[in-house]
Amino acid sequence: MQAPIGRHFAVDSPSGRVDAAVALGVAAGLLAVYQVFLWPDVPALGDSAKFQALAATLGTAHSPGAPLWILLAHVFGKVLPWGSPAHAANLLTALFSVAGTAFLFGSLRQLEVPRAAAAVGTLAFGLTPTLWSQSVVAEVYSLGYLFLAAETFLLLRWRRRVAEGDPRDTDLHLVLALYVLSFTNHPTALCLGPGILVFVLLVRRRSLWRPATLAVLALSAATALGVYSYVLWRSRSPSVPFLEMQAADLGDLLRQLVAEPRRRHIFQWDPAVVLGQRLPATLGRLGQEFLFLLPVALLGLGRKPRGVSSLLCLFALGNLAFALTFSVPDSFVYFLPVYFVVALLLGMGWDRLQGFFKHKRLLAAAGLLGALLLGAFQAPGLLQQKRFREAESRRLDLLFERIGDRPALLLSDRYDASMGLLYRSLLREPRITMHHLPPVSLELPLPLGPLRRYLSEDLPLRSRNYVRPLPPGLPVYCACGELERWQPHGIDARDLGGGLARLAPSVAAGPPPPEARLVYRLETVPDLVAALDRLRGDPQDPGSYSRALRLGRAAGVEERAGDAACF
Repeated sequence: MQAPIGRHFAVDSPSGRVDAAVALGVAAGLLAVYQVFLWPDVPALGDSAKFQALAATLGTAHSPGAPLWILLAHVFGKVLPWGSPAHAANLLTALFSVAGTAFLFGSLRQLEVPRAAAAVGTLAFGLTPTLWSQSVVAEVYSLGYLFLAAETFLLLRWRRRVAEGDPRDTDLHLVLALYVLSFTNHPTALCLGPGILVFVLLVRRRSLWRPATLAVLALSAATALGVYSYVLWRSRSPSVPFLEMQAADLGDLLRQLVAEPRRRHIFQWDPAVVLGQRLPATLGRLGQEFLFLLPVALLGLGRKPRGVSSLLCLFALGNLAFALTFSVPDSFVYFLPVYFVVALLLGMGWDRLQGFFKHKRLLAAAGLLGALLLGAFQAPGLLQQKRFREAESRRLDLLFERIGDRPALLLSDRYDASMGLLYRSLLREPRITMHHLPPVSLELPLPLGPLRRYLSEDLPLRSRNYVRPLPPGLPVYCACGELERWQPHGIDARDLGGGLARLAPSVAAGPPPPEARLVYRLETVPDLVAALDRLRGDPQDPGSYSRALRLGRAAGVEERAGDAACF
């Protein structure tokens, strides 16, 4: 027979103190595991390296900017008495995850799940590959997980207190404040709104219209807007070294936060792509996350207290609706709320499984062993990834050594490497200015017309991501795979070995307007429309892009349902 509601995780009671101790123990165990796989002082690659650099220099990331994460990581890097900015950002990510783990354990206890079963669900989720991989290197998703876990715990505790006759809505107000604030970290917060709203209506709907609740919402919205004013502040600062998201005023900021993501990425519905490709892939990933423990989660689908089923169901469905229609390549990390719901079901399912056996302690030990085995299956892949990143980091260090001690401009067309080089240029070697040059994008941060003039006419060079122009006369290097791609643009690339080349103006006659080839791999018509809308040449060089578009499928690209044409 289950204990009455309210007995568990009340910190002012002996039972609650034991729960808190167990939660901290599980969190500490996961932190020890993450510490082994953490990238201590190794600058990461891709977005992780960029976030490490932006946290140290107070720059801005791509829209929606993640200003809260950047500010928290900056403060943490200042107060941490050891390690590099890369280490501080990585460690903070791990701390966000283990804090979320403690709230996950508390949520299971609020659902009357025994401690052992709650520990099984919590530990297993902490060792799933997606959460684990996002907990050992600088990323925004572990902070999103912390918001989700804290909101769930507070909602369930509020439900318990309402059932006990408590008229106060303190926990609900905290939930609403955290939910609004979470939008300053990542837009996946959007998918949790329907679940929170329906849960509140089912538990005590009048709480939603109380003046105190409305005041909390208004104050939270003002606070979130204040956090986003960071983008306005840095956009106007002459000292910031690197900016991606820039806003001239509040209207421009709101447009980028609301209109631009919707037009480009969010809710891009194509049945053939979503139902025929992404949904089956997501279900397959779900099996890879929990492996042999997934069937136990199905046992947790039984009857739950009032409102809880609706909350978990809407969390999962909202997340699926958001992530399945989000047209970016790395959307697999956006499914963390679904995995969080499965972890709750796993804890409840293990509790139900214990009801079928007499030796409950033995089964509890088997559950903990199963969670550890789950981690053992995932560890080799994560360790291999860490070693690859360390080797790649050493390779990038060698590029800087080959350039030497003089100031220079360095270009790279591989995004992962570009962001790793950006970290080094901003924090280690400021004499070298790093620019990412996407090989398949219409939105070139460094248009080739100005680059050609910079090489041949001794003029300064401006780029949208840097406040200060680049002084003329600097040598220009590139770390690009295909050196022949520069010739049509009137630029010669001399191979220096080791993946580095020196650029110089070509002695040949002026080139014809370059033709864009394989500009995007587009999945939906809105993506194609957005790409065409941004097809503009450099205003200072009207001939930089051909205005004649020829639509056709790129060679070697197999036709599939939902694929748009490539240029």
